Amino acid sequence: MFTSIIGRKKTSIITIFLGLIIVLTSSCSLLLPEEQEPLPPPLAEPPEPNYSFYTVKRDDMISQINEGGVFVPVSEIPLNFGNNSGRLAELNVKMGDRVTKGQVLAKLDVGDLEHSLEEKKINLKKQELNYDKIMIDYNELLASIKEAKDQLAKAKDQGSKEDTEKWSQQLEGLEKQKEKQDIDIEIFKLGLSQQETDLERTKERLEKAQLISPIDGIIGFEQGFSMGDWVDTHTTVYTVVDPSDLYLRLNSASVTGLHLGMKADVIVGDQVYSGEVVMTPSSSNEETRDQRLRNAIILSVEGLPNTVMPGDRASIRVVLEERNNVVVLPRAGLRTYGSRNYVLVRDGDTNREIDIEIGMETPTYIEVISGIDEGDTIILR
Repeated sequence: MFTSIIGRKKTSIITIFLGLIIVLTSSCSLLLPEEQEPLPPPLAEPPEPNYSFYTVKRDDMISQINEGGVFVPVSEIPLNFGNNSGRLAELNVKMGDRVTKGQVLAKLDVGDLEHSLEEKKINLKKQELNYDKIMIDYNELLASIKEAKDQLAKAKDQGSKEDTEKWSQQLEGLEKQKEKQDIDIEIFKLGLSQQETDLERTKERLEKAQLISPIDGIIGFEQGFSMGDWVDTHTTVYTVVDPSDLYLRLNSASVTGLHLGMKADVIVGDQVYSGEVVMTPSSSNEETRDQRLRNAIILSVEGLPNTVMPGDRASIRVVLEERNNVVVLPRAGLRTYGSRNYVLVRDGDTNREIDIEIGMETPTYIEVISGIDEGDTIILR
């Protein structure tokens, strides 16, 4: 029974405690403020568009090519020692030097070849004098033979048996002597010919051991050899160029629109000369194309002064197309969509799209054939 009373008391206490919790919770919720709906953000005014405008006008348009080039010689002659090789004994010029035709530019070491050449010249001269002497004696022998023949004929005419026999024997001896001299002369001539050939070969060897300028010109290239350096066969030591025969070379990779036969103004300093396109990479023959002309456009230039040298620079001006007093529009005013060309025209407070037909174009301006007129206001991109 006691246990039952205690159990009932516990149950009552728990019930009272739970009731207090409910009351307190309800009273707290009544004390808290009611949650309000969030206010919408204030509406911002859209910024005014920042337009750039262009007022359509008429102007002259010109499409032209402006490019720089360098003068290069038409003929550039490489010089080498051919089949000869050896050490350099002389280097007489350097790049940029003016040279004359026949001038010795460099020599190989030929040892005593020059001395040998002089000896051979002297020996040949001696042999030529000996030959002249032999021929004098030979001509005297021919004269004696002629005289013997005349005397023999005279003796026969006179019927002198003694004189006939005498001149017959004398003539026979002279003719045998002539036969011997004919053989000696032929042998001597062969020996003389051999000496001449030997002398020419020595001259040729000596000449090939020298680099001689074939023209009046300028040294356009030097290999950079020093005295005593070994030079192999067919190695170019110098090139000689003719400064009076120049063309203007442009790099075709940076130039478009130039074609064979096109005329151009060539500006050298403050002077303007007439030029013409004479070669392009597509017009030159692949088999004979000069290595210097690869990827190049070549112009001939009339009336160049002799002060212009290989390596000097010049600029060209070529007018491709020209229009006068036409409606022009900056490229920034043109808008495109597919094949459509149009502009935005400002009309009061509104913008209107207007299709246009375009004509000539330059890197900065476009000719407008139709669609807009002078005075219209265009919105630029």
